[in-house]
Amino acid sequence: MVAGAAASSAVADDDDIHWDAQGNAQRTLHLEPGKVAEYCGELSAHEKVQWQFDATSPLDFNIHFHTGGEVSMPAKADGVAASKGILDPASAQDYCWMWTSRGTLASSIEVSLKRLP
Repeated sequence: MVAGAAASSAVADDDDIHWDAQGNAQRTLHLEPGKVAEYCGELSAHEKVQWQFDATSPLDFNIHFHTGGEVSMPAKADGVAASKGILDPASAQDYCWMWTSRGTLASSIEVSLKRLP
């Protein structure tokens, strides 16, 4: 468990996940220096999601959810321009894929999610 959360005033793009009929969701996010971008949606327990992203510059990344005042991060990496994995939620929650820019350049992020059977 990691405590803390990003200030809402720093959010650059905040978008809900919209799944297509095949269980895919894709989004391009634009992130200014010093800002945060999130891609969030509700998942059921054990609703596995294969995820990947590519960014034009290194960013801090995490997948997180909130429980009361606590923030839990099932995935976290700092200073990465690309990453991928599978999220297998232990409980039903709103999960957010989040990127934070600590650099001086704007970044574009291509994110792709796929529900797994």
